[in-house]
Amino acid sequence: MRALLLAILAASASPDAPSHAEKAEWTVDARPAAKVVRGSAGKITLEIAARAGFHINDEYPLRFQPAESPGVSFPKTRFDRADGLEVQACTSDASHHCQGRLPITFTASGAGPVRVGGTLAFGVCDENRCLIEKVVVSTPVEVAQN
Repeated sequence: MRALLLAILAASASPDAPSHAEKAEWTVDARPAAKVVRGSAGKITLEIAARAGFHINDEYPLRFQPAESPGVSFPKTRFDRADGLEVQACTSDASHHCQGRLPITFTASGAGPVRVGGTLAFGVCDENRCLIEKVVVSTPVEVAQN
């Protein structure tokens, strides 16, 4: 059942989704690397920021499931904390993390504009409650010939 739900989420992750999403408790941004070359590994970075007294839930399995996009392939079907998540402590409480950056690698088969995105699942908590979120984001990427 869980695999079916994840497949449905991935299929619904439109490559035309916004590169920024937010609620009162968090923001998510998808940012492309400075330069991406056709046929070489490219990268976008997903930036997560907890706010309004919330922090990133370190116990929830943060993960990103890429969406299919024409001319874009991914080395894996899911990215998670083990793929290089960098976190920063909250300024108000160093025992929690309020910011995170997850690199997502991909390869573009042709030159020109593409969109890279998918569904990011994460959790944020304050002292009273935890929120489990699934956010669809994508970002435009300009791919150079060489």
